[in-house]
Amino acid sequence: MTNDRRDPILDALRGRNLSAVAFVQDYLQLQFDGPVLTTFVWPRIITPTLTATFGMPVYRDALCAQIGKSVAGGFVDVEAAFRLFFADGSIIEVSLAASARQGPEAIVFQDSKGNLVVL
Repeated sequence: MTNDRRDPILDALRGRNLSAVAFVQDYLQLQFDGPVLTTFVWPRIITPTLTATFGMPVYRDALCAQIGKSVAGGFVDVEAAFRLFFADGSIIEVSLAASARQGPEAIVFQDSKGNLVVL
């Protein structure tokens, strides 16, 4: 388990705004003006008024509503979940559980320099 003080993904994203959300066939890309977080497990979006999961009619709108919001921090438990906390209190959460994955990885992160981190 790590927190946002020790995780290279969270260190790279803290203070950045989510700039784009790209739905690509069977995966998702979250873009942060340089760094890109690719998720192969559909994330949950948690706000004070809503929890949206893939397949819900509001899912895409809830995810796209995060565009422009600043990453305040996060949490990684490599056995359970990756969470991005936004300044407004909303959360994007990706399950890292083996049972949620379709392949060997749940997340591939590419920083502004092209370095990769795989979870």
